[in-house]
Amino acid sequence: MLPKKRENVNYTCLKITFIISSDIWCEPDGGNMFLNCDDHSLFVSYHGGSILQWQWKEHFILGPTRMERIGDEYKLRGESHWCFPNFGSAHVPLSQSGELLPKHGFLRQHTMTPARPTRDFDTSRTRHAYLSTSIEVTPRFLWHSEIKTTHFAARDPDSHEFKLTSCLTVQNITQRVISMPILPALHPYFNIKQGATALIGQREIHISRGAVLGPLMIERQDPISVQLSFGTVIMKPSDNCKWLVVWSDNPSSYICIEPVFCGKPGTFGTGEHETFLSQGKTVVCEVKFAFIPV
Repeated sequence: MLPKKRENVNYTCLKITFIISSDIWCEPDGGNMFLNCDDHSLFVSYHGGSILQWQWKEHFILGPTRMERIGDEYKLRGESHWCFPNFGSAHVPLSQSGELLPKHGFLRQHTMTPARPTRDFDTSRTRHAYLSTSIEVTPRFLWHSEIKTTHFAARDPDSHEFKLTSCLTVQNITQRVISMPILPALHPYFNIKQGATALIGQREIHISRGAVLGPLMIERQDPISVQLSFGTVIMKPSDNCKWLVVWSDNPSSYICIEPVFCGKPGTFGTGEHETFLSQGKTVVCEVKFAFIPV
């Protein structure tokens, strides 16, 4: 049974679609969704479609979402979420009310509601779990968007690799003929408590467990991989990602390698290397993860 629509969100209207096969279990609990595929499990939140954790057997690959002590404060870490509109530190008059805009945007702050399966899903994917969310956003922002996030998990029958695809689709539905600045990003939190080596192309990212890492702005090079003690994750963003941001304020626990799409990190609202989405147009940003156990 689908959870009831939340009534306290005054500028959100959304849908989640999921299809599961007999060997994949999915349980909506009103705020989260659990996907189990062989030895892998995903915990996905209806809040922005964030991945709260990705686990293989007893090992965490992404997440888990929790509070971490950073200096004298406790901060939320481990939530692998899509950033939209991804304002960053832009100090430009984008808000109609003049208030500060959230650094990572509005998407992960809003509760999404699951909807019934769509007809365009290929039901022949018998070993795949499919989860998508769409949200219409009309917040404290000059533009209106329709947003869909999709998480697609499967085991490749040939290579036996486990593959996870996370996708963000954004359409500019603003009534006025005006282009919308966009700079989406995905923030995956790789769990490195058991140690790790990160590679971007031929460049190894030095991880010192006693010091803050970055943020480093790095031009994309493939392959992008995180070598964990129990296996390797290879990350491949879609071609509209040209830049990555690498950082960690607790490198003994996690590292973020963030694909940034449609522009250069930190350029939202600055006029530098900005990408604009015309009225009625759509952009798709996708990140594919492949996990190969040791």
